Amino acid sequence: MPKQPTNLNRKSWVVLSVWLFFKPELYSDKLLPTDVDVVINKPVFDKEFYDALDEAEIEYQVFKIKNREKVYAKSFLHNKRLAIEISPLQKQENGQFLPAESFEEDAKFRELKCNSILYDLKTENLIDPVENNCEPSVKFNPDTCLVSDPSRMYRFFRISAEQKEVSFHQPSIEKILEHKHLLSKEPVAKRQLRRIMSLPEPGVVINKIIESGLSEDMLAVKIDSLVPEKCVYKDLVKHASDLKDVPKIAEAFNLPKDEAYELLYNFISRDLDYEKFIDEHGYMSCQRLVSRKLMKSFKSRFLFAEDRLEKLTKNSYRTDKMYASATKTPDPGSIKEYLAMNF
Repeated sequence: MPKQPTNLNRKSWVVLSVWLFFKPELYSDKLLPTDVDVVINKPVFDKEFYDALDEAEIEYQVFKIKNREKVYAKSFLHNKRLAIEISPLQKQENGQFLPAESFEEDAKFRELKCNSILYDLKTENLIDPVENNCEPSVKFNPDTCLVSDPSRMYRFFRISAEQKEVSFHQPSIEKILEHKHLLSKEPVAKRQLRRIMSLPEPGVVINKIIESGLSEDMLAVKIDSLVPEKCVYKDLVKHASDLKDVPKIAEAFNLPKDEAYELLYNFISRDLDYEKFIDEHGYMSCQRLVSRKLMKSFKSRFLFAEDRLEKLTKNSYRTDKMYASATKTPDPGSIKEYLAMNF
């Protein structure tokens, strides 16, 4: 562990508030140790703050995001190496991060109740500015701003599913339903849907989204029946009614190109037995047939309407939701490679 700063009691380090995990007897049976964050009692990072890190010989990296900075310090928790995010006192209002006047105000503007419980390193007390019960519930705080940051609605489902006892706070879901029109507009990288699919049983979350009537808004395909608890992307594509819906699913989950293309080929296999066709006609004929099916459906070399695409370089594009991995139809070489590797 890095040594403590010798100047810990200087003004910029008078109090550190750390979320959640310094009282394991209270939280170990309720929450997974996935997130530790430190808040300093200043609205911005300054020279004094960075000097304290350097003096303590703490390794850190600085990331600048628009009008704010994030600092990640190297540390260890539960014998695992991790990066602890350090942030100044701040609150998010109307899409902007503004200075907060106190730890309490900072906590109240956090998105979820479980992210708003503070641990004061000086007094060794837990502080719950939101409800004063120190219950790490996964639910929206009253001051959570969903309109300016719709990604919080996606994170609600993911963080709910990451708990040891999975449950979904219904009043929070009702808040999401009030703002569902914002979900499909969110840039795909901020949705974190791929992280949901990496859970041991992603179907638990997907089914809750389906039951809440949010599948079309969040997953880009209307699903009326439940999926397996250990579902994969192909289980979602089964509910697509048209080949043109498949790129929308790939976009929603921010899939890399090879996975997006595989979903296209999987959809086409509904009425094309690849193995039988290849045995009878060969790989080249099968590749041409797949290419024709793609052209018939998309009627261009793009998987998305051209008015949704922004040209980045000579051969690369991205959608209006910042998806750039698979925007063009597979070329003959990609199709032949898939057929040769799988049949």
